[in-house]
Amino acid sequence: MTCAYLGGAVGSWLGMRAYGHLGWLGVCALVAALTAAALARHRDATRRTAGRLRRTAPPGSGTTEPIMAARAAATSHEETS
Repeated sequence: MTCAYLGGAVGSWLGMRAYGHLGWLGVCALVAALTAAALARHRDATRRTAGRLRRTAPPGSGTTEPIMAARAAATSHEETS
């Protein structure tokens, strides 16, 4: 919670300073810059964790394949009876 309050206070202060110097154009530029910084940080964090979340087994070797085969066999058996 402390970080949320500090972030809000700093954001308000920066917005006030931007408005005081450049008006609404300054506020819009500040928001654009902060958004770009947040996007860059998110993309960097996503790239670092993407390697850890990748599958190690090849596609099709999951645990659902035997279940799907059993369902297909049961369905084809029911259709022929």
